[in-house]
Amino acid sequence: IPSLCQQYIQLISHLIEIFPEKLSGLPTPLFNNLMASLEYGIRHDIPDVNILTLRAITPLTIWVYQHQQQEFIKENLQKFLQELLNCLLFQHLDTNTVEAASDALLALICVQRNVYMALANQIIGQQSNEIQQRLLIAFQKLDQATPAEPNRNVPEFKEALLAFLMNVRAVLRVK
Repeated sequence: IPSLCQQYIQLISHLIEIFPEKLSGLPTPLFNNLMASLEYGIRHDIPDVNILTLRAITPLTIWVYQHQQQEFIKENLQKFLQELLNCLLFQHLDTNTVEAASDALLALICVQRNVYMALANQIIGQQSNEIQQRLLIAFQKLDQATPAEPNRNVPEFKEALLAFLMNVRAVLRVK
């Protein structure tokens, strides 16, 4: 089953990377299944599945950024952003996935800036007063390293994300 799962996600990733513009023409049930598969892949136990999923989400999100009229997919991107933040901050994190997660998170933040800010504020607000200031500063530093437009392999953002994770992950997971 893990091999089949990897091959399925690999197929979806390949299709999305090569033909993102074809998504809008898919029948709604098929489109919804593809998006649900990507959402599932973000939180999957197998790191290779996570990486393939995140590698599909990145070009998809960049394509949406370049074609702003793609409202049909923004709700899915919001779910991806929420799920990715949850995985990065609160779940087990395989270090092999951080590079792909960095690219996907950057693209998702650029497309869903308001959603990202709301999620960050929600995470900060759910913590004790002692932790809130630390989180606020950590999110501000990450924001400062976030470029206005999504690109792959932005070393400054990747470094800021690693510093962010090292600063806040342990505090949030102990809670």
